[in-house]
Amino acid sequence: MKIRAINKQMLIAQYAQCEQISTLQKEISASNNISRQILKNQLKEIKHQELLRYYKSLAYAMKEAAGRIEAEEDIVFKCFLCELYSEPIINNTREAKSNLEEISDKEYCNGIETTMQAICNTYSLYKNEYAKSDFSRLLESQSSYQELQNEVAEKRKTSLIRRTEIEKELSAIKPDPMKNTKRGCGMVILFALSMVGLLLMLLSVFTDVTVLPILFVLFFLPFFIPLIKLRKKDKKWKENYGQYINKIESQKKELLERLNTIKVEEEKEEALLKSSIYIQTKNSISLAYPHWEEAIVQIDSYIPKMGTLESRNPKLYKDLYEIASYVIKTQTVSTAMIQRHFSCGYTKAGKYLDRLSKIGIIKDNKVLIQNEKDLKKILENTVEESI
Repeated sequence: MKIRAINKQMLIAQYAQCEQISTLQKEISASNNISRQILKNQLKEIKHQELLRYYKSLAYAMKEAAGRIEAEEDIVFKCFLCELYSEPIINNTREAKSNLEEISDKEYCNGIETTMQAICNTYSLYKNEYAKSDFSRLLESQSSYQELQNEVAEKRKTSLIRRTEIEKELSAIKPDPMKNTKRGCGMVILFALSMVGLLLMLLSVFTDVTVLPILFVLFFLPFFIPLIKLRKKDKKWKENYGQYINKIESQKKELLERLNTIKVEEEKEEALLKSSIYIQTKNSISLAYPHWEEAIVQIDSYIPKMGTLESRNPKLYKDLYEIASYVIKTQTVSTAMIQRHFSCGYTKAGKYLDRLSKIGIIKDNKVLIQNEKDLKKILENTVEESI
């Protein structure tokens, strides 16, 4: 009975301990949930503050851009800048205004809109004068020039593939070395025996030995005739080798002519770009307004751009650079090769090759870039959203 009572008390104590542990676990869980929520709120607040700082800096940049346009004294150039930048400045200012909270910040944005509205009014007043200027013609011809540039870029990609194939063919043409035919002792023996036969013939002329003509027949003719045949055979082989070398040289010449044709085509395309209305108008503007490109660069620096791949996603940039470098080095495009060399899955390797194809490093399983210098230029100018 006492043992039962003791067991009962122990069970009751254990049950109470379990209840306490369960209660403690619930309290810990609730405490963790509160801590997580506090951290989430703190992160949210940090992001919110960062966003406010971004929009404040955006509003300041738009103020500087609008001020630069407003300060321009030449009316025609001012109208040109207005046509180029009024829309992005106003849109960015409104975006900043809708996301900023303080009244003073909103008033600051209102001031930028007022400045841009005054600039747009000036544009409306001098619109007819601006329409007759080179700046207006420059914008009108810009779309056709971009189409021409895209067309030339596509042609150059094709030319690059053709040039690569021709260079591979050129490097593959290696003529077989000329065989150095050495007849050696055989030729010497044949010649010596022929000379012995000839000597015997001469002796038979000046002496009365009747056996000498027979010795001449035995020594001279059997050895001299094969000697003549061997000489003819060597001469014929050299003639054939000369024809073979001429054929190789003609192939090389044809390939070099094809390379020269590609070079001439590229020069014509470059000349076509330079002779376009857009470039001619641009050169005319540069003579009349030497500072115009500097002003555009300055205002461009205030307008936010999409981040490059290296700044927005450094890991993806590093991976793509390593894979592209390997592809350029091996001149081979293969999902299985990427999978093996970089220890990644088949799907991931395929995605990497798709990205390289989108930014113009490979096309149709052919490598379009031949050196890492061009690769760096392409990746540095690549925007993350484009891939």
